[in-house]
Amino acid sequence: MLHLLHLHLYRYGAVTSIGDWAALASKLSSSASLIDTSYDDYADQCMPEFTEPSPTNHALIDQPSGMCLPHLFFGWEMSSPRPSENCHLDQTYDQLFQDLIYVNPPADLESWILDPTNPSLDLPYKVLFPVVASDVLLQQSTLPRSMNLKSV
Repeated sequence: MLHLLHLHLYRYGAVTSIGDWAALASKLSSSASLIDTSYDDYADQCMPEFTEPSPTNHALIDQPSGMCLPHLFFGWEMSSPRPSENCHLDQTYDQLFQDLIYVNPPADLESWILDPTNPSLDLPYKVLFPVVASDVLLQQSTLPRSMNLKSV
């Protein structure tokens, strides 16, 4: 069911040029869409559902940015919004466990989540809504080496 698939496009390492994105977009089918995304999309479209008493994935499925994930913390590296410059390599398992909202949430948790400059944010720069299989298959060979794909 290809219509339920969308791909989050991430950059790592070297800055990806506008030309790289244009080259990628030029190889997609005419019905596919490659959209820009931002923290604001995640905050506006996804976060409100997690303040509900019984959050549901159904409220997240059709959000226009395609960025909503089944758990709020999936938007951060290692599913941890604690700010970290090195992907939480200096954080112990015990600290990560203590940060979980159901165990002992840190006092700064809300400020970490609401900070669009938090270095632990792991949100995509672009989201692809493919229409035909070739939209997905083209991605692997078309993407610059500095980019990575994650399917949702």
